[in-house]
Amino acid sequence: MLFSSKDLPSQHSINSPNEGGFSLHTIGKGSRKFAQDEDLSDVFTELSEHEIIMYFTKGRWSMHHLIKHICEIVGPCEVTLCTWAMTEKPLATIERLRQENKITKLTGIFEDKILTKGKGYAFAKQFFDETYTTRCHAKVTVFENDQYAVSVFASSNLTKNRRVENGVIISDRETAIWAKNYLISITNQDDNK
Repeated sequence: MLFSSKDLPSQHSINSPNEGGFSLHTIGKGSRKFAQDEDLSDVFTELSEHEIIMYFTKGRWSMHHLIKHICEIVGPCEVTLCTWAMTEKPLATIERLRQENKITKLTGIFEDKILTKGKGYAFAKQFFDETYTTRCHAKVTVFENDQYAVSVFASSNLTKNRRVENGVIISDRETAIWAKNYLISITNQDDNK
């Protein structure tokens, strides 16, 4: 057996990135929703605190669609996103959200390979407030304003996703802060724009 329940921490905690080890966080008694395929927009037209939405999509939703949808729900917000790959069309959607002030600050954490693949990184550098690179396969987006803190942990990159993708949307400030802080901590800080 790899581990037993006795190996779990005795209290729920969120470890800082440098502590390492196992981290367990209980969201609480928030609502759970499930979505698949085209009904994702029907499942959530608003978000409440401690809500979790798990979804699958067969190419009908891409990450830029989801970012736009969440920005419309939460209102103007800071966005921190991490992706392994990106292309220009999804980036154009993000740029529009930035120009319309639906995104008030935009931070990007990108896989190192993006520096040499396509034109996406050069395009992103034009309108992102901060950009970082690192060796990372994670796909995470965090939305923050005074009223909301939402995290999306997904299989999809910032590209047009034509395959089955899945993800979890969590409306919880502690989770959002933890995810954002971890992602910033692993970046090559000297890449900051």
